[in-house]
Amino acid sequence: MKSCSICKAAIEAEAPSILTMGGYGNPRYACEACDKEIEKMLLSREPDGVFAAMKVLGDHLARTACEDNAVIATVKDLMDGATERAEAIRVGTYDFSLDREQEEELVEVPEELRETEEDRALDARDERIAKKWDKAINVAWYIALGLFAVAFVYLLIRRFF
Repeated sequence: MKSCSICKAAIEAEAPSILTMGGYGNPRYACEACDKEIEKMLLSREPDGVFAAMKVLGDHLARTACEDNAVIATVKDLMDGATERAEAIRVGTYDFSLDREQEEELVEVPEELRETEEDRALDARDERIAKKWDKAINVAWYIALGLFAVAFVYLLIRRFF
């Protein structure tokens, strides 16, 4: 079962939000509640709302004694950006059109990372080859197991009769 990397709550969603990737490419998930707090922290138009969301996330990390450096670094970077944004909002110099651009960047997958028809065809070909090898290896194991069983029975018969 997956758990939130911030508050350690169990995640029941089939495709939870990924906060960051840890060592060896392991995803660090965020539950719905923490994801909403992150969204509030990054997109709230009120500085008090930004700071309230930061406090909630910080309290979760402190309560769970999170020691995951990838999670801590990611949340720290998000909080640093949110603090700058909140201060700019408070002063009145923040351009809210940047929020829409940032949302579009987060949603859109870059062209070089999108899967092409060639990639799908190569994946299908690799899968077919892997299935053939798997079948051949299974047959070899069955033959080896059968030979072992025959040899075992032969040795038993020879020894006792």
